[in-house]
Amino acid sequence: MLILAISSSLCKPSKAQMQSMLKPIVQNLKRIENGISFSTPDQAAVWGRVFLILSCNDKPAQALLQNLGEPHGRFGCGDKVSTGKTTIRVFPTAPTITYSLRTNEWYDQMIETVCKPDVRQRTTEDEILEMLCGHKGFCRLRDLSNFDIGQSFANDPLHNVYHGVFRRILVPLFDDKYAKQKWSCKNKMESIQASLDKIHYPSNTTRIPRPLIFF
Repeated sequence: MLILAISSSLCKPSKAQMQSMLKPIVQNLKRIENGISFSTPDQAAVWGRVFLILSCNDKPAQALLQNLGEPHGRFGCGDKVSTGKTTIRVFPTAPTITYSLRTNEWYDQMIETVCKPDVRQRTTEDEILEMLCGHKGFCRLRDLSNFDIGQSFANDPLHNVYHGVFRRILVPLFDDKYAKQKWSCKNKMESIQASLDKIHYPSNTTRIPRPLIFF
C-alpha cells in the first residue's frame, strides 16, 4: 500500500515545512487505521485495518520526520536522549551507561511539562529548548496509534554501517600506513579493481562507485 507525497522545491524542506507536509499523510494513515475496504487480485472484497509500525530513513530524513535537530548536533540521536560527545556529536553506548529512550510515553511527558503555563512563564526560550531534548516542536507521527516516535525508526545502514563501520574496515586494508602488514590489500588494489570493474550496474544508477585509487 502506497501513500505518496511530493516535495517540489529547490532544496529539502525545513522541519516546520516537513511537519506541514506530514499532516495530510498522517490523516490518510489514520483513515486506514480505522479500516478500509479493498479488492484482492481475485476480485474479492476485503475489509481490513492497516497500521504503520516502522519507518526506514537515513539520518537527515529521520530528523525531519521526528522534528529533531541535526543528527550530528546536541541531542541529535533519534533513539535515546543523549547530548552526545565531541564537537561533531556521536552517541556511544556502554553497559555502564544508562539513557532514557525516546518513546511515546517519554515524549508525552516532555510535551506536557513544557506546555504547562507556569513552566512557560518562568522558563527562558533556551531552557525550554533544553527541556525539549532536541525536539523543535510537535511530531505529527505521534498521532498514529501503533507508531513509536523513537523506537519505530529502523537503524540507518547508510550512515551507521556503510559510511561508519565499513569505512573503518576499509581504511587499514588500503591505507599506505599499513601497507607492510600481512593483512594489507594495498598491493592488490589493481586486481581488486579489475574484479570490481566487471560489475555491470543498472542503466538508471545515478552514482557509480569511484575506483579504489581514489579511496
